[in-house]
Amino acid sequence: MFDLEDKVISFDLLDQGSLCLLCKKSSGLQVILEHLLPSKIYKKTNENHTVRDTDMKIKSGVFPNAFVLQVVTSMSLMCSLYNENKLITSEEHLSGVNIYHLGSSETDQNEKCKTISAPLLEPRVSVVGKNVVLLAKDTSSPPVIVDLSSGEVKCTINCTSDIPCSLMPAAVSETTIALCKETNGEVFLYDTRKHEGMWEINGDQVSKYSICTSFDHRNPSGPNSTIGTISANGNYKFYDLRNSKQELISGELSLGCDDGIDLKMKISPSGKKVSVSGHNGTVIVYDLRDTLKEIFCHDGHQHMEHSSKNTLITDHLWYDERCIISSADNHSLNCWQYIIAEN
Repeated sequence: MFDLEDKVISFDLLDQGSLCLLCKKSSGLQVILEHLLPSKIYKKTNENHTVRDTDMKIKSGVFPNAFVLQVVTSMSLMCSLYNENKLITSEEHLSGVNIYHLGSSETDQNEKCKTISAPLLEPRVSVVGKNVVLLAKDTSSPPVIVDLSSGEVKCTINCTSDIPCSLMPAAVSETTIALCKETNGEVFLYDTRKHEGMWEINGDQVSKYSICTSFDHRNPSGPNSTIGTISANGNYKFYDLRNSKQELISGELSLGCDDGIDLKMKISPSGKKVSVSGHNGTVIVYDLRDTLKEIFCHDGHQHMEHSSKNTLITDHLWYDERCIISSADNHSLNCWQYIIAEN
């Protein structure tokens, strides 16, 4: 458990030993930081060797010129951009994305090295393959697939609609992408090899939706056929890409949150567990094989310094099948393991 100087807005792994954090300072300025994880987290220990490194260390950082909406790391981009440690940002007033070069051993400063132009203002970003990203904005603007190495638009996806609605992009596999309508959870799937639509998941009641998939860029050959959506009021659906006509499971979680809340749902590396945050100061782990039965609730952020009854989780991710990293708006970052209670 760590108390940080700044509030963490979002974060992602750079590699197994470091995190990229998008933070907000008390002055309101944003900063992108590269933090080294304690070796206790990523090094195996045994009876003859105890890892004593338990601190988070800042390696590099940068103050972006514009307000950052999203950060995608080089690990998500299948380990590297041009064989270097870089990250991608979607920024306010920018049509396309920026690429930043993380600080080297000679300097602790991150530098913007390239802007990739695209016909979408302030897009949401999802990684499709090595150095390839999907950019999406809303139903009035066709999403595009962009090759970051060349800066070229490889494909434009026709899924526009007369009804304006924000789109959330997600990779389902190395050859399939999903676009979820934020206002009703309708999902459009697209085959990037054949350049054609595959099928759609029907939407539900009007709410604010988010999407998750089991695809993990750290293990592209792992389980990668599950798609899930969840609304702000807790309604969820899961589908298997191999049998799109039938829901795996559906139901409603009793989270007690407002209809406009931004929930974050993540699937574990094995595809067997699901975690949800954004409704309060906890992260809840569910069993995907048992109609989202709750198996663990992490409330560690609520017991940190500066916590209150209104403490809110800002982001979380699965480090591995048993370890989850989470951040909260009280400047705390937790690395924790869930325990399944025996009946």
